[in-house]
Amino acid sequence: MELYKDKFVTLHEDELVIKTYYFPVGTNVTIKTKDIVGVYYDEQKFMKDCGKIKGWGMSLNPVWWACDLKRGISSKNFNVVVDTGEWTKKGFSVVDIADFLEALRDVVDPTVEFRKGIPFDFPETVKDSESDKVGIIEKQPIHFEDDPKK
Repeated sequence: MELYKDKFVTLHEDELVIKTYYFPVGTNVTIKTKDIVGVYYDEQKFMKDCGKIKGWGMSLNPVWWACDLKRGISSKNFNVVVDTGEWTKKGFSVVDIADFLEALRDVVDPTVEFRKGIPFDFPETVKDSESDKVGIIEKQPIHFEDDPKK
């Protein structure tokens, strides 16, 4: 069942599908919602977040952006970065940020925090060495100083 869908992304209860992710073929990437440990978002404005965003590919921070060649131009869309605990974060555009965030909050772990703004440096995810012994890596929640619901 689709909880949210636009031309850039589709959210299901157990997975997030980012469209036109891989360069140069433009195939999608799928992320399990249970793997999400942090979410960052910000509005798209001309020259905002210069170096932190890119139309398609790797930006100066560790984010690989799905294709949206109008990302650096003012629009009503929002930029979103999802942290799954990997070094490379996944960035994409969203048309309706309020609906997307509301739907995403309902399917991720309650400890996942949402933060307005896209940083240059992302907090590291700590791996629990005890759980790693049985082949399971637990992702610790990332805590931010400000409340994203403001």
